[in-house]
Amino acid sequence: MKIQSVAGNHDTIEKSAFINERINKLVQFWFGVATFFGGFFFIVLSALDYISTPENFSRFIKYRLLGAFLFSMIFVLNRKKVNKRYQLSLLYTAVIVSALIIEYMILYFGGHASPYYAGFFILIMVVVGFIPMELKHSIYLSTIAFLLYTIPIFIFDKKLDPKVFFIPNSFLLATFTIANVWRYLSQKSLINELSLQYDLDKEKNKLKKYSQHLEEVVEERTRDLRQSEAMLKTLFENANDGIVIIDDRGVVVDVNQRACEMYGMEKEDFIGTEIERLGPDTDKNRILWRERLERLLNGEPLLF
Repeated sequence: MKIQSVAGNHDTIEKSAFINERINKLVQFWFGVATFFGGFFFIVLSALDYISTPENFSRFIKYRLLGAFLFSMIFVLNRKKVNKRYQLSLLYTAVIVSALIIEYMILYFGGHASPYYAGFFILIMVVVGFIPMELKHSIYLSTIAFLLYTIPIFIFDKKLDPKVFFIPNSFLLATFTIANVWRYLSQKSLINELSLQYDLDKEKNKLKKYSQHLEEVVEERTRDLRQSEAMLKTLFENANDGIVIIDDRGVVVDVNQRACEMYGMEKEDFIGTEIERLGPDTDKNRILWRERLERLLNGEPLLF
């Protein structure tokens, strides 16, 4: 029981390590995708600045370029190595700096009534939706983004209208909650999928090892059989006694050279001959051979 328990714990540790390794690689990949598109949209959405607040376009474009540069740098750094803490540090940095840039534009254009709060929707949906992180980090990042939206408004927006401010906050809370529920379900499904993949890979490796072992056994048995056949063939061909091999009907299927010499027949003529024809052509001889054949077929050893 102790051996089984140790083996089970070892397998659990290996499975956990396998799942964590795969998730870390997925985090690196999807974080790279998120930073690439994040930098791209930081620039593309400057068109909305030009349409909605042209007076702030030149100011906002600087911060959008800063955000795009930040994302490009994080994209490059993310590709350097696969490490959970390393990727999380980059992720938190990207979210915090992005949230600060978005909040800066909110405060400069409308404050608590600014439509730019939609940037937080995009930020969290990209981060939580793309990157397969643990639920706690998803909640932490959502909370940080929400606080970075609300706290500066409370501090710097002197004309705060609570009723107006309630609407974007409600939408943000609802969106962040849905995103985190989705992250929980998605992460759970991913872990189950990776666990199943680990089990399948393990069984596949077991089957592969068993197949290799079976091939080695077959090869070894075949080699032994060939050696035995070679030895028996040598004994058969070089025996001083005449040896005649017959089937269950009494028909000769093989003979050695000594038997051919004893009967004065070629091997090709010998094979296919009924054994009883090798003796005198009498009823007594035929009856004798039939009796011998019957006794042999019944498993009785005979010497004659």
